[in-house]
Amino acid sequence: MLTPFFLTAIGGVDDVTRMTDHPYQLSIVVPVYNESDMIEAFHRKVTEVMTAMALAYEIVFVDDGSSDDTVAKIEALAQQDAHISGVKFSRNFGKDMALLAGLSHARGEYMLMIDGDLQHPPDLIPDLWRHAQTADIVYTVRTEDRGVGLFKKYSSKLFYRLFSYLADATLEQGTTDFKIISRKVRDAITSMDERDLFLRGMFSWIGFTSTRVEFMPIARPQGGSKYNLRRLLNLSISGITSFSTVPIRLSLLLCAFSLCVAFLYSVYALYSKYILLQAVSGWTSLLILMSLFCSGIYIMLGIIGEYIAKIHIETKKRPRFIIDRVIKHD
Repeated sequence: MLTPFFLTAIGGVDDVTRMTDHPYQLSIVVPVYNESDMIEAFHRKVTEVMTAMALAYEIVFVDDGSSDDTVAKIEALAQQDAHISGVKFSRNFGKDMALLAGLSHARGEYMLMIDGDLQHPPDLIPDLWRHAQTADIVYTVRTEDRGVGLFKKYSSKLFYRLFSYLADATLEQGTTDFKIISRKVRDAITSMDERDLFLRGMFSWIGFTSTRVEFMPIARPQGGSKYNLRRLLNLSISGITSFSTVPIRLSLLLCAFSLCVAFLYSVYALYSKYILLQAVSGWTSLLILMSLFCSGIYIMLGIIGEYIAKIHIETKKRPRFIIDRVIKHD
């Protein structure tokens, strides 16, 4: 059954229809984007694992504006399996917003976030569930990913190190979105009124008891990663600027550096003229210094511009996402 639903998620907790009771022990939130070739295999595997665990559960698929027949397959699965419901976005709003919508829609005591491409192994769910009985957040860390190229591997390491050094939250190298959280953690996350929300960092920032579980990603059977270089770069910038003001303070360091260089160059010029009795022919060095200073200024303008852009996004208070409709079992 397709339930018409229009959502403008402006407030803290998004106004998604949800029950106040907790009919499920575990809600499985699955963001999907053009996963038509994987969604049925994912459903079979998760159903197999959850049947063995004998828990009351639901699977909430969130379609992030897919252009293939992902939604049609979610609808078909929902008619076959009463455990399944779906949320369809009006367009692509990004993975974090899909996770946020799924968490808001979930009705379980605990929420599991997992990718729908089977790279997050469903066989790990029982282990995560066991750890969730003693911690509010059970997050996972990739131990190795042989399918990742060298550039992505080392750029990822650089991001995690920069984030942990600059931000007021820490992210362990290899941390993923594959995790189980308690209901109170979900409530804390959905109460955030930010438009540009970096969920991976937010789970670290809010506190609560947490524990880690290591895993090795499974090679994707079909298709490819939906993250290209541009999206990964935007995610990195968003993550750092959401949790740190250190980059914008670099302007003070740049100013101090410029003053030191200018002072030293002035001392050198005076020494050459009055002590060595040699005129300073400084056109080349002057151009180099000017180029250096101008480059620094442009870099700082770019950093300041990123923060101004975030202020612009927040002050407009547009919906974080818009739901076209909710898919339920008939």
